[in-house]
Amino acid sequence: MKKFRRLFLNSPIQVTLGITNSCNLKCIHCRANASSKSSKELKIEEIKNILKCLSDMKVLYLEISGGEPLIRKDFFEIVKFANENNLEVITSTNGMLIDKEVARKIKESGIKKIQVSLDGAINKTHDYFRGVKGSFEKAINAIKNLVSENVYVVVSTILNKNNVNEIEKIINIVTDLGAKQWRGLVLLPCGRGRDIFNRLKLSFKELNKINLLCKKKKMEFGEKILLEVEKCFNLGERIPLNNLKYDLGEASCFGCGAGISEIYIDHKGNIYPCSKMVDVKFLIGNIRKDSLKKLWKSSLILEKFRDVEKNIKGKCIQCKLNIYCKGGCKAVSWSLLGDEFSPDPRCPFNKKQNPELLG
Repeated sequence: MKKFRRLFLNSPIQVTLGITNSCNLKCIHCRANASSKSSKELKIEEIKNILKCLSDMKVLYLEISGGEPLIRKDFFEIVKFANENNLEVITSTNGMLIDKEVARKIKESGIKKIQVSLDGAINKTHDYFRGVKGSFEKAINAIKNLVSENVYVVVSTILNKNNVNEIEKIINIVTDLGAKQWRGLVLLPCGRGRDIFNRLKLSFKELNKINLLCKKKKMEFGEKILLEVEKCFNLGERIPLNNLKYDLGEASCFGCGAGISEIYIDHKGNIYPCSKMVDVKFLIGNIRKDSLKKLWKSSLILEKFRDVEKNIKGKCIQCKLNIYCKGGCKAVSWSLLGDEFSPDPRCPFNKKQNPELLG
């Protein structure tokens, strides 16, 4: 069996920074459990110090998240400062606050990509998932306003039982609106998503249908829009899965990047391996009192994530593909099994967990 190399970079490639926990929606899947503003929310000068640190560490990408990032009155000041410090900014939004004026400001701010959520082809489906009536129309108008300003718009859809029969219509809507990209994202059992995961998660058969649909739509639309479905379980684009019954989608990276190529800083300054592992067990430190540079190199929590060979468990130990998947998504294993180093229960080669895939 091939040996792992200990996985370590001098700095993260991407840092996700939560600038607020405040949100104007009540999404049933929210990994951040976002609701109202916290009294411990990072101040603007603290955020600027973080951005300086990321720039010094040569971090490439900054994802600004929330809650809903645009709720902060100093959102554009944060983006401007990030750009001045050579950080490529991307962000995600529910679209509720993006009128024509805000869309213009987003264009002028230099944000490279903005992701807008659209979880249904009709208001009933989307509004249920997002928890507020009228949010569907707001999202549609946000996309229109951003496209009119020639902003690179990525529309994301959380694939689930409620919208599985609306995916083609969603893709058509997004394409007609002029978005540059559509992404189908797999529902994860994180945050509020834990409460709905078993009820709304898609089977491999359903995911297979979506992947086949996506391939058909690519042929139809050509280069008009980039279409992609997130892999339920990622083994890397070079790994043939010819013995599987279903098409699991196209891979864009190798394995789990938590604590290896990415890191998450929440609205209170707490540092975690990724945004889906917000728990005291994974708390690396706090940016208000700790040096991110030192933590990145010396954290024992991060060391465990990087020393894959030493820490993976179960059947992953002997699997010949473990050098690619690294045991799967640590957040999913932790959420569903209580152990981040147990084999990802969605693994397509786990006959006991997923007999339908290998049948």
